[in-house]
Parts: sequence; structure tokens; C-alpha cells
Amino acid sequence: MLNRAGTSPSSVTDTNSSAQAIHAICVRPDDSVRDVLRTIDGAAAAGAPTGLALVVDAERKLLGLITDGDVRAALVSGRSLDVVAEDIMTRQPVTVRPGLTPGDTLREMTEQVRRSAHIRNSNRVQHLVVTDDAGVVVDVLDTFDLLQRMDVTNWSVGVIGLGFVGLTLAVSLSEVGYLVHGIDVNAQIAERIADGEPHFHEVGLVPLLKHHLKGERFHVHTELPAGVDVYIVAVGTPIGPDGRPILRSVQAAARSIGAQLKRGDLVLLRSTVPVGTTRNEVLPILEAESGLKGGRDFQLAFAPERTVEGDALNELRTLPQIVGGLTPHCKEVATQFFSKLAPNIVGVDSLESAEMAKLINNSFRDLSFAFANEFAMICDLWDIDAVRVIRAANTGYPRNRIPLPSPGVGGFCLTKDPIIFAWAGRDKGYEPKLPVDGRAVNEAIVDRVGEKVTRHFKRLGEKTEGKKVFVVGFAFKGRPETSDIRHSTTLDLLPALKDAGFDLYGYDPVVSADDVATTGVTPQELEAGFQDADAVIVMNNHPSYAKWDLPHLLGLTRTPALFFDGWHMFERADVERITGITYEGLSGAR
Repeated sequence: MLNRAGTSPSSVTDTNSSAQAIHAICVRPDDSVRDVLRTIDGAAAAGAPTGLALVVDAERKLLGLITDGDVRAALVSGRSLDVVAEDIMTRQPVTVRPGLTPGDTLREMTEQVRRSAHIRNSNRVQHLVVTDDAGVVVDVLDTFDLLQRMDVTNWSVGVIGLGFVGLTLAVSLSEVGYLVHGIDVNAQIAERIADGEPHFHEVGLVPLLKHHLKGERFHVHTELPAGVDVYIVAVGTPIGPDGRPILRSVQAAARSIGAQLKRGDLVLLRSTVPVGTTRNEVLPILEAESGLKGGRDFQLAFAPERTVEGDALNELRTLPQIVGGLTPHCKEVATQFFSKLAPNIVGVDSLESAEMAKLINNSFRDLSFAFANEFAMICDLWDIDAVRVIRAANTGYPRNRIPLPSPGVGGFCLTKDPIIFAWAGRDKGYEPKLPVDGRAVNEAIVDRVGEKVTRHFKRLGEKTEGKKVFVVGFAFKGRPETSDIRHSTTLDLLPALKDAGFDLYGYDPVVSADDVATTGVTPQELEAGFQDADAVIVMNNHPSYAKWDLPHLLGLTRTPALFFDGWHMFERADVERITGITYEGLSGAR
């Protein structure tokens, strides 16, 4: 059963939800006090703010305000019920602009009260009228509700998409005091999360999730609940056949948000998207669905996800958060929201700047890995150990740290963000080279792994058909550990091994045996996998491998056997001291 919470405490406009309700408390200046009383008495039935009437002209421009207290005072002073509204109204009520944060609204109220000649003995008033630049009434705010909203624990947050990004963010926001609603359209995933069982491995996630489910700071839904104040879009954006991200989930999320968006709400996009998506795709949908204006009636910002799988809960609390807004005020509101979570907020000039910041981080990383991998391929042609050279070049040299080569670069982000970054150039008529070429290098080195394995058997004059190959490491990375096999380079390697006729067995210390089996590989535990293996291929760098009793494990293989160390976690000399074992890496002596 999904854990479904009630709505949050009133937001800036929860009590003033529609123009029709506001119209119900509007009176003309020549209406009688008797008419004003009827209007005030009927406010509750119309769903409008109670205890006051707004005096407006034919264009709904605000002329004054009358409270039930003003009516009582007029009657006590001997005035008739036939007196007209303009004779008893407050002609300069406190008004505020649309779209302010609760704090900014209360500060503006306090300043107006301080300057006022007709409000005494109080630093605040009960009601604030929201008017646009033309003086037309837009809304009415209750200052008690605003004070409630100043407390972070009263902010209701909806996180749409409970994958690696959304779920870790949701529980982290619960941890700092927000009331969080997690939404995932996949009912099976939502049920698992509501039971405290996340559908992926992340260090520290399970106890936090269970704690906040039990404490009712986190609730799980399959559709948006009512009463949300802050919407965060964290849905996936996979790459389509043309290399462009598929934005259907982002668009669907925007439509669902727009259908219930209210004045004062904040919408944050966190999904990785092409530059310009927030402004050109999300904003028009939100405005069309809600009838509200972005930057005036609601706030819109882009705040990229920057965490690494396996250490997300820590990095959400320690990494600076980049924020770009539709307007400067949108950026301020988003900054206020994230200041409860992140140690530092880095504001950028626009939505597009924030979108680009996400892309450049991952594109640069992918390109730096491509440099190391291409270096390894060149070293291999010269029978040079690339890892030893890189370590020598890095030693005591402060100006650059060259990464070590790897059997490809996988994962959901690094494989797609350089492609999205390239589209940022193409959309403006420039064909980028580096991100595209870097991606090609990182994809090509996986093929080199398959070639090296098959070449081993050719040198021995043996066929590859029927040989047992034990593949270790199915998650796209081993450190920090994760169970995510999306875009794993191991999956890219498997087709070549299958085409060569190998009998494939597999193991991963985190990925379940069932998930290994979905790749068409027979899962085996560690010792069983080494037993009678003709080749062992290490494809990720999980720290547990360093604890292996390698002489014992390799002693179980069918010699002569190949040990391919894709992450250079073992010394060639140590491995080749074991009788009948050939060591191979991405480069070096063959």
C-alpha cells in the first residue's frame, strides 16, 4: 500500500485559489455597507478569504479594502448601513507584487506598515492584497499562512521521478526538514519504495528511506498529490536513435505540474536536457496548462544534478549547487530552497547557463578519460605499459593529473552528456569535434578488450568456441559501488564475446545474479566462476577485488589461462608468477 500523505499547510495562495473566489469578495465604491456585509458573509461559501471585501473599479483595479472590523467601527460610530463603501474603506491598503517569496512578502509588508499614516499599534496586518503593475487585484494573502511558510518544515515538495537522482534527493530533502512527496508513474517501483526497499543499491539509502517513511516526512505516490509548493522534475532523458534526448517524460511532468500549479509555487528542473529546454519546452507547457505567467505568478529554475552514484547522499550535502533562474527573483527563490541542503549555492546568469554547467562537467570528464584511453591504445602499439607511464608523469607534477585508462567509460550520464553537449553547438550551426571524438574513443576501447581476449586463444592455436570466460564486474563502475548496469561497458563487450562462441559466466559483488542473468550470461559466485575458466576478464574496479586471494583463485582455472585486468588493479609480475597464467591489460608487453 502506498504511503499517501495529506496536503501541506497553506501556501502563499492555498486559501485564494481562483479568480472567481477573489471576484466574490469584490464590491464597488458606491455599494452600501449593507451590501458589503452580505459580501463578507458569503465569502466562505464562495471559497474566498473571509473577513474582508475589496473595493474595486470596473476594471478590478484596487481602490480600497474593508474588513469586518471596519464595518463594526462604522456602526459603533453611528453610521448607517446605507453609507457607501468608499466612505469607510481603507484607501491605501498594504499591497504586494505577485511571485514574492513568503519572506520577501512579509518584509515588504513590514516596510509599508512602518511608513503608513493610518495603520497603528502593529507591525503587520492580517491580509495582503496582491496587485499587478496596473493595480488589478490578483490575489489575497493571509499573513499567518506566510509566517507558516517561513518555516522550512511547512514547505511541501514533490519530486517527480524516483530513480537514482530523484530518490536520493527526496530522502535528503526529508532529512533537512522538508515534507516530501515522491512520485513515480511505475507502480511497481513506487510500491517497493513505499515498503522501504529501493530498486537500486546506494550506500546509506535504505535506513534513511525507512526512517523518513516511518516519520512521515516522505510519502510515495504514482501521481502528483495536491498541496505541493515546490516541484522538482528528475525524470530520465534517454538518447534517441538520432542522438537527441527523448523529452517525453519531462514534457509529461510539466503537464501534470501545470494542471495544478498555483501562484507562488517553485518549479525546478533537474533532469539532464539540451540547452534551452527549460525555457523553450517546459515554460510554455507550464504556462499553457496553468494560465499563469512564469517569473511573475510562479518561479522556474534549473538546478543540475551533479552527484556520483554510490556517494550521492554525501555529495548532495557537500557539493555546491548550481542554480539558474528564469528571472533573478526565480534564482533567489531556488537559492533559498537549496540553501537548506547544500553548503554553497553557485548562481549563474540564466537557465541556459545552468543547463550548460551540467553538460560541461560530464563532457570534460568523458574527454579526459578518452585521452587516457587513446594514450593506452598508442602505448599498446609500442609495447609500453601506459599505466606505468601515466603514474610516472603524474608523480610530483602539479599542473595536470592524467587519469588512468579503463575498458571504456559507461554509466547513464557520461555516455549521453557529451552527445547532448554536441547538440548545443549544432543547434547554433557549429559542429563540435572533441566531445564526439572522445565518445568514439571510449566506445572503441571496449572493442580492443574483445580483440585482446580472442587474440590470446589465436596465439595458442585454439578455437574460442566453448571456452569458458568468466566476466567480473557488471555495474558500470565499481567505485563508489553501485548496482546500476545501464550503459555498462561490460554490456558493450558481451556481443563480441558471444559472437566468438565463448561460454560466458559472470559475477558482480553488488549487481544481483538475476540482473546478471538478464544479460544472457550465466551468473556464478566468485570461486565457481574461476573454476575451470579459460579466461577471466575484470571489467570494473570494485574495491573488494583488492582483497582477493589471487593465487588461489587463478589456481582454480584451466591453464593456460588468460587474466585480463581492465582496471590495472593487479601487478603484471605478481600475476605471471602464477604458473600457466597470462596477464593482459589495455597496454604493455604481450
